[in-house]
Amino acid sequence: MRERERNEFLSKKTENENGTAMREGTGVQVVSAAEVVGGKEEKKAPVVAEKGKMVREYVDQSLTREVDIGVTNLVFGLRKQYARQKIEKPGKKIPKNYVFGIKEVLKHLEAKYWMIKNNKPQRRNVKALIAAPNIERIECEGGIDSFLEKIFRMCRDQKLPIIFCLSMGKLGLIAKSQGTKIALLAVIRYIGNEDLFKAAVETADVARKQFYEANVSRVEELRANRFLVGSPYLAPAAQVPT
Repeated sequence: MRERERNEFLSKKTENENGTAMREGTGVQVVSAAEVVGGKEEKKAPVVAEKGKMVREYVDQSLTREVDIGVTNLVFGLRKQYARQKIEKPGKKIPKNYVFGIKEVLKHLEAKYWMIKNNKPQRRNVKALIAAPNIERIECEGGIDSFLEKIFRMCRDQKLPIIFCLSMGKLGLIAKSQGTKIALLAVIRYIGNEDLFKAAVETADVARKQFYEANVSRVEELRANRFLVGSPYLAPAAQVPT
Protein backbone atom coordinates (compact mmCIF):
# COMPACT_ATOMS: atom_id res chain seq x y z
CA MET A 1 0.00 0.00 0.00
CA ARG A 2 2.79 2.41 0.89
CA GLU A 3 4.62 1.58 -2.33
CA ARG A 4 1.46 2.41 -4.30
CA GLU A 5 1.03 5.76 -2.50
CA ARG A 6 4.69 6.58 -3.13
CA ASN A 7 4.33 5.85 -6.84
CA GLU A 8 1.23 8.05 -7.06
CA PHE A 9 3.03 10.87 -5.29
CA LEU A 10 6.03 10.64 -7.62
CA SER A 11 3.73 10.56 -10.61
CA LYS A 12 1.97 13.75 -9.50
CA LYS A 13 5.28 15.40 -8.68
CA THR A 14 6.67 14.61 -12.12
CA GLU A 15 3.49 15.93 -13.71
CA ASN A 16 3.80 19.22 -11.83
CA GLU A 17 7.48 19.55 -12.66
CA ASN A 18 6.69 19.24 -16.33
CA GLY A 19 4.49 22.30 -15.95
CA THR A 20 1.20 20.79 -17.02
CA ALA A 21 -1.68 19.01 -15.37
CA MET A 22 -5.07 17.72 -16.32
CA ARG A 23 -8.04 19.00 -14.36
CA GLU A 24 -10.06 16.06 -13.11
CA GLY A 25 -13.26 15.56 -15.02
CA THR A 26 -12.68 18.42 -17.49
CA GLY A 27 -10.18 17.09 -19.99
CA VAL A 28 -8.65 20.57 -20.17
CA GLN A 29 -4.91 21.01 -20.10
CA VAL A 30 -3.75 23.72 -17.72
CA VAL A 31 -0.59 25.50 -18.81
CA SER A 32 1.93 26.60 -16.21
CA ALA A 33 3.08 30.19 -15.69
CA ALA A 34 6.47 29.31 -17.20
CA GLU A 35 4.81 28.26 -20.44
CA VAL A 36 2.63 31.37 -20.53
CA VAL A 37 5.62 33.71 -20.30
CA GLY A 38 7.52 31.78 -22.94
CA GLY A 39 9.74 29.23 -21.20
CA LYS A 40 11.96 26.79 -23.02
CA GLU A 41 9.24 24.16 -23.20
CA GLU A 42 6.47 26.55 -24.18
CA LYS A 43 3.52 24.82 -25.78
CA LYS A 44 0.57 25.98 -27.82
CA ALA A 45 -2.61 26.96 -26.03
CA PRO A 46 -4.71 23.84 -25.44
CA VAL A 47 -7.72 23.15 -27.59
CA VAL A 48 -10.77 23.45 -25.38
CA ALA A 49 -14.15 22.09 -26.37
CA GLU A 50 -17.07 20.79 -24.38
CA LYS A 51 -20.09 18.71 -25.22
CA GLY A 52 -23.51 18.76 -23.59
CA LYS A 53 -23.18 22.08 -21.79
CA MET A 54 -26.25 24.13 -20.94
CA VAL A 55 -26.92 26.93 -23.43
CA ARG A 56 -28.88 29.97 -22.27
CA GLU A 57 -31.36 31.90 -24.41
CA TYR A 58 -29.07 34.95 -24.60
CA VAL A 59 -26.74 33.07 -26.97
CA ASP A 60 -27.29 34.20 -30.58
CA GLN A 61 -24.32 32.42 -32.09
CA SER A 62 -23.47 28.85 -33.04
CA LEU A 63 -21.12 27.31 -30.47
CA THR A 64 -18.32 25.85 -32.54
CA ARG A 65 -14.92 24.34 -31.84
CA GLU A 66 -13.35 27.00 -34.06
CA VAL A 67 -14.67 29.78 -31.82
CA ASP A 68 -13.40 27.98 -28.71
CA ILE A 69 -9.95 27.64 -30.24
CA GLY A 70 -9.86 31.25 -31.40
CA VAL A 71 -10.75 32.63 -27.98
CA THR A 72 -8.39 30.24 -26.18
CA ASN A 73 -5.49 31.35 -28.36
CA LEU A 74 -6.38 35.02 -27.87
CA VAL A 75 -6.60 34.84 -24.07
CA PHE A 76 -3.34 32.90 -23.82
CA GLY A 77 -1.70 35.47 -26.07
CA LEU A 78 -2.93 38.30 -23.84
CA ARG A 79 -1.68 36.52 -20.73
CA LYS A 80 1.70 35.84 -22.28
CA GLN A 81 2.14 39.46 -23.38
CA TYR A 82 1.14 40.78 -19.94
CA ALA A 83 3.48 38.37 -18.12
CA ARG A 84 6.37 39.33 -20.41
CA GLN A 85 5.83 43.03 -19.72
CA LYS A 86 5.82 42.35 -15.97
CA ILE A 87 9.25 40.76 -16.34
CA GLU A 88 10.64 43.45 -18.65
CA LYS A 89 9.37 46.34 -16.51
CA PRO A 90 9.66 45.24 -12.86
CA GLY A 91 8.11 47.60 -10.35
CA LYS A 92 6.04 49.41 -12.97
CA LYS A 93 2.26 49.22 -13.19
CA ILE A 94 1.32 47.30 -16.32
CA PRO A 95 -2.17 47.98 -17.72
CA LYS A 96 -4.39 44.92 -17.87
CA ASN A 97 -5.21 43.32 -21.17
CA TYR A 98 -8.56 42.05 -19.94
CA VAL A 99 -10.88 42.11 -16.95
CA PHE A 100 -13.41 39.49 -15.92
CA GLY A 101 -16.48 39.19 -13.75
CA ILE A 102 -19.88 40.80 -14.24
CA LYS A 103 -19.18 43.80 -12.01
CA GLU A 104 -15.77 44.58 -13.53
CA VAL A 105 -17.04 44.26 -17.09
CA LEU A 106 -20.04 46.48 -16.36
CA LYS A 107 -17.79 49.10 -14.71
CA HIS A 108 -15.58 49.36 -17.79
CA LEU A 109 -18.54 49.44 -20.18
CA GLU A 110 -20.24 52.19 -18.20
CA ALA A 111 -17.00 54.22 -18.11
CA LYS A 112 -16.66 53.99 -21.88
CA TYR A 113 -20.35 54.78 -22.41
CA TRP A 114 -20.09 57.90 -20.22
CA MET A 115 -16.92 59.06 -22.01
CA ILE A 116 -18.50 58.64 -25.45
CA LYS A 117 -21.65 60.46 -24.38
CA ASN A 118 -19.69 63.39 -22.94
CA ASN A 119 -16.95 63.47 -25.60
CA LYS A 120 -14.26 62.63 -23.05
CA PRO A 121 -10.97 60.79 -23.72
CA GLN A 122 -11.53 57.04 -23.50
CA ARG A 123 -9.01 55.71 -21.01
CA ARG A 124 -10.95 52.50 -20.47
CA ASN A 125 -11.75 51.10 -23.85
CA VAL A 126 -13.48 47.72 -24.04
CA LYS A 127 -12.67 46.08 -27.36
CA ALA A 128 -14.78 42.92 -27.13
CA LEU A 129 -16.88 40.87 -24.74
CA ILE A 130 -16.39 37.13 -24.25
CA ALA A 131 -19.28 35.37 -22.52
CA ALA A 132 -19.86 31.81 -21.36
CA PRO A 133 -23.09 30.29 -22.72
CA ASN A 134 -24.01 28.61 -19.43
CA ILE A 135 -24.23 31.47 -16.89
CA GLU A 136 -26.60 30.52 -14.11
CA ARG A 137 -30.15 31.87 -14.34
CA ILE A 138 -31.14 34.35 -11.61
CA GLU A 139 -34.19 36.32 -12.72
CA CYS A 140 -35.12 38.15 -9.52
CA GLU A 141 -34.79 41.93 -9.30
CA GLY A 142 -31.11 42.83 -9.20
CA GLY A 143 -30.19 39.27 -10.23
CA ILE A 144 -27.59 38.17 -12.75
CA ASP A 145 -30.03 38.18 -15.65
CA SER A 146 -30.78 41.89 -15.25
CA PHE A 147 -27.05 42.67 -15.39
CA LEU A 148 -26.57 40.44 -18.44
CA GLU A 149 -29.41 42.17 -20.26
CA LYS A 150 -27.84 45.57 -19.56
CA ILE A 151 -24.32 44.46 -20.54
CA PHE A 152 -25.38 42.88 -23.84
CA ARG A 153 -27.43 45.94 -24.74
CA MET A 154 -24.53 48.30 -23.97
CA CYS A 155 -22.17 46.20 -26.09
CA ARG A 156 -24.53 46.34 -29.05
CA ASP A 157 -25.06 50.08 -28.57
CA GLN A 158 -21.28 50.53 -28.69
CA LYS A 159 -20.97 48.06 -31.61
CA LEU A 160 -18.63 45.82 -29.64
CA PRO A 161 -18.11 42.18 -30.67
CA ILE A 162 -19.81 39.65 -28.40
CA ILE A 163 -18.30 36.17 -28.48
CA PHE A 164 -20.00 33.16 -26.85
CA CYS A 165 -17.75 30.19 -26.19
CA LEU A 166 -16.45 27.50 -23.84
CA SER A 167 -18.19 27.41 -20.42
CA MET A 168 -17.85 29.29 -17.14
CA GLY A 169 -15.41 26.71 -15.82
CA LYS A 170 -13.23 26.55 -18.91
CA LEU A 171 -13.24 30.31 -19.42
CA GLY A 172 -11.93 30.52 -15.87
CA LEU A 173 -9.21 27.99 -16.61
CA ILE A 174 -7.79 29.85 -19.60
CA ALA A 175 -8.10 33.27 -17.94
CA LYS A 176 -6.68 32.43 -14.49
CA SER A 177 -5.52 28.78 -14.44
CA GLN A 178 -6.99 28.47 -10.94
CA GLY A 179 -10.26 26.76 -11.72
CA THR A 180 -12.30 29.89 -10.95
CA LYS A 181 -15.55 30.07 -12.90
CA ILE A 182 -15.88 33.19 -15.06
CA ALA A 183 -19.09 34.38 -16.67
CA LEU A 184 -17.79 37.36 -18.66
CA LEU A 185 -14.41 38.60 -19.86
CA ALA A 186 -13.83 42.00 -21.48
CA VAL A 187 -10.81 42.50 -23.72
CA ILE A 188 -9.27 45.91 -22.95
CA ARG A 189 -5.97 45.85 -24.87
CA TYR A 190 -4.61 43.47 -27.48
CA ILE A 191 -1.37 45.15 -28.54
CA GLY A 192 0.90 42.51 -30.04
CA ASN A 193 -2.04 40.13 -30.46
CA GLU A 194 -3.89 41.88 -33.29
CA ASP A 195 -4.00 38.78 -35.50
CA LEU A 196 -5.37 36.60 -32.71
CA PHE A 197 -8.02 39.19 -31.85
CA LYS A 198 -9.08 39.55 -35.48
CA ALA A 199 -9.25 35.78 -35.93
CA ALA A 200 -11.42 35.30 -32.81
CA VAL A 201 -13.85 38.06 -33.81
CA GLU A 202 -14.13 36.92 -37.43
CA THR A 203 -14.71 33.29 -36.41
CA ALA A 204 -17.48 34.41 -34.03
CA ASP A 205 -19.05 36.51 -36.81
CA VAL A 206 -19.22 33.45 -39.05
CA ALA A 207 -20.78 31.40 -36.23
CA ARG A 208 -23.34 34.14 -35.56
CA LYS A 209 -24.34 34.28 -39.20
CA GLN A 210 -24.78 30.49 -39.15
CA PHE A 211 -27.06 30.81 -36.11
CA TYR A 212 -29.40 33.34 -37.71
CA GLU A 213 -29.48 31.53 -41.05
CA ALA A 214 -30.52 28.35 -39.21
CA ASN A 215 -33.23 30.21 -37.24
CA VAL A 216 -34.93 32.26 -39.93
CA SER A 217 -38.30 30.81 -38.94
CA ARG A 218 -37.80 31.99 -35.32
CA VAL A 219 -37.13 35.66 -36.07
CA GLU A 220 -40.21 36.95 -34.24
CA GLU A 221 -39.45 34.78 -31.23
CA LEU A 222 -35.87 36.05 -31.16
CA ARG A 223 -37.04 39.66 -31.44
CA ALA A 224 -39.06 39.14 -28.26
CA ASN A 225 -35.96 37.92 -26.42
CA ARG A 226 -34.90 40.69 -24.03
CA PHE A 227 -31.25 39.63 -24.21
CA LEU A 228 -31.10 40.21 -27.98
CA VAL A 229 -32.30 43.81 -28.06
CA GLY A 230 -30.19 45.82 -30.48
CA SER A 231 -29.01 42.89 -32.58
CA PRO A 232 -28.54 44.08 -36.19
CA TYR A 233 -29.72 40.67 -37.36
CA LEU A 234 -33.15 41.30 -35.84
CA ALA A 235 -33.74 44.79 -37.18
CA PRO A 236 -37.19 45.08 -38.85
CA ALA A 237 -37.14 43.94 -42.48
CA ALA A 238 -33.38 43.50 -42.26
CA GLN A 239 -31.42 40.83 -44.01
CA VAL A 240 -28.62 38.89 -42.40
CA PRO A 241 -25.53 41.16 -42.58
CA THR A 242 -22.78 40.01 -44.92
